[in-house]
Amino acid sequence: MGQRVPHYASPEEFIRVWQSSESLDAVASNFSVDKSVVSRRANSYRKRGVALKKFSERHSAEKWQKLSSLADSLITPASDEQT
Repeated sequence: MGQRVPHYASPEEFIRVWQSSESLDAVASNFSVDKSVVSRRANSYRKRGVALKKFSERHSAEKWQKLSSLADSLITPASDEQT
């Protein structure tokens, strides 16, 4: 069985924590569960018309640039020899 948001997290408490948090990580940490657990609950609330905020992916572009740079740095240059 997967993790669940603790039973004491009423819908009202979940919404208060979600709306006052700065990230998905912060919400998950508050409830001591995996990010996927609180993300699923938030999506379920949104499907029912609750206007929960969406956390931005503001660091995403920077993260991908760093990964791209890492990949580039690990490429072995091809030999420039001509035959």
